[in-house]
Amino acid sequence: MRALFAALLALTACASTPELSWQCAGGPSFRLHYDKRGQAIVSADDHVYVLPSAPSASGARYSDGIVEYWEHQGEATLTGIADGPYRECKRTT
Repeated sequence: MRALFAALLALTACASTPELSWQCAGGPSFRLHYDKRGQAIVSADDHVYVLPSAPSASGARYSDGIVEYWEHQGEATLTGIADGPYRECKRTT
């Protein structure tokens, strides 16, 4: 049983999530994937933001206290970045 648990843990640690692309109203876009810790890694405007999970009454929310990524009902917003906010973002992949 221990060996099976260790094997599953190793496979989970190696698994990566696909990168998602988002296109926002007005033209900006960003990319996002999740790391092994479940943090959102956001690439926007030549910057990379590592955002831990944050409480949300609805949807998925990630924030470092300044930058916030929030996805709800198929639409996302990205706020707190230099060229933001990015609003009305739809996933393209």
